[in-house]
Amino acid sequence: MFKHLLIPIDGSEFSDLAIEAGVRFARSIGARITGFIAEPEVTVPNLPGFVGREAGAGGGPTVKPRLHAQSALDRIAAAAAAAGVSFAIDYVAHDDAAEAIVAAAERHGCDLIVMASRERRGLDRLLHGSATGAVLNQTKLPVLVLH
Repeated sequence: MFKHLLIPIDGSEFSDLAIEAGVRFARSIGARITGFIAEPEVTVPNLPGFVGREAGAGGGPTVKPRLHAQSALDRIAAAAAAAGVSFAIDYVAHDDAAEAIVAAAERHGCDLIVMASRERRGLDRLLHGSATGAVLNQTKLPVLVLH
């Protein structure tokens, strides 16, 4: 039924749940996966303690999320390789994770999105939103949500 799964991750322990379950599911149905992460480029003010980061255009250091993204994507690549599942990885710099996830699923021709939910509630959900909820509202693809 499903041939290509998108597994969007953010590098958290919730991502590890999505990686484990997504790779196991892909293996069981003979599907391939694309591991995906979207992170914004962040420039921080020029403050003491921000040493060893590249200077941004505004004079402040630019925190490079690519290093964090690569570390997270390495975990999904290792899990897929160990399970014998065909995989690709993708990273984009984007401020809206849900929009980037939906676009990545379309770009890669995925037919299922497998993601974990943090189950934020109350003020935390109001302040930080829910990428999972936004993906569910923006895509026409089926989404397997892990809790």
